[in-house]
Amino acid sequence: MKLLVALMNMAGIGGMENVLAAWDSSVPDHVSITWLLSKPRKTKEADFYDKLHGDKYYWLDPTMDIIERSRVTINIIDKVHPDVLIAPTGTYVGSHVSSVVIAKVARAIPTIIWLHGKPSLGTALSSAYMLKHADAIWGCGQTVIEDANHFAPNVPKLHITNPILNRCDKEAAIGDKREDHNEPTVLYCGRLDADQKGVDLLIEAMLKAKQKPRLAIIGGFTTESQEVRHRVMTLINELSKAASVLQADWSDNPWNLASALGVDWTIIPSIDEGEPLVARESLACGIPLIAIHGATEIALTGKENGIQFTTYAELTELLERVATNRLAKPKIQIQSDTMTPQHMWTECLESIRLLLADGLS
Repeated sequence: MKLLVALMNMAGIGGMENVLAAWDSSVPDHVSITWLLSKPRKTKEADFYDKLHGDKYYWLDPTMDIIERSRVTINIIDKVHPDVLIAPTGTYVGSHVSSVVIAKVARAIPTIIWLHGKPSLGTALSSAYMLKHADAIWGCGQTVIEDANHFAPNVPKLHITNPILNRCDKEAAIGDKREDHNEPTVLYCGRLDADQKGVDLLIEAMLKAKQKPRLAIIGGFTTESQEVRHRVMTLINELSKAASVLQADWSDNPWNLASALGVDWTIIPSIDEGEPLVARESLACGIPLIAIHGATEIALTGKENGIQFTTYAELTELLERVATNRLAKPKIQIQSDTMTPQHMWTECLESIRLLLADGLS
């Protein structure tokens, strides 16, 4: 089976990139993937592309218009002769989705759009409306699928479970010399860009707390905006004057460091999420969540894995309770053994099998 997967303008670091790299590295023997990529704009994006196996083709220029990209896509389809065309896209539905849809119509090839975020959050809603022309939609979370229903109610949809890619190695954590400290510690792990991830909102909530826990930050910037970087770093520096703040750069496995630091809770402050890897991996490492409502609907089913908040004022209150040891930790319950890239492929292949069997075009 041949798959042509089209991507454009990736951050280079993040949950979507990690999922796609793991998906690619665990491809079954009877499946081949060809990638259609935008020319990398920065080092992190190029590094991500280097992780991908299989043949790679590139759009000539990431700024080329939809019609030009559609022509390139059609040319690659004619060259590769794939069985299925797949277009993964993040929270902000990429304009490459429109080009893929045009190519799909031109060559009558079954097409799947793989959503890693809610399409309604994007600014290019014209691309989101292209979802109704897909033959199937994959979503990384149930809230993502429900959101896609507003644009494409009649298109078949499937929840593709994000895998757990990093687990805590207890021996490695001990090797990192677990810290002895009395301060309750919360963790933020991920991009520091002040966008949908909400790291700036987390820090602002901590600044308002009368009593503050220790904050561990593992991650870095992907934005090239100096204004955004300055704003977030100013907030971090301001918080450092009132509370203990530990900051570490991106890590291949942040959970060993989190365990060594004695992290008590992982904070998910995102304005919105599909199914964040950080949430699943935190739970797999035995660290409960404090998460914004709707961001982790699967991970927090039954409320046994953490606590949800709906406003950042509530987050401030929760942080005060953490700091004073008044927030009881839940008993974590998560079926992590099936959350592997191989299990993800089982779901994907069954969806593709049904798509091809139905003869959709």
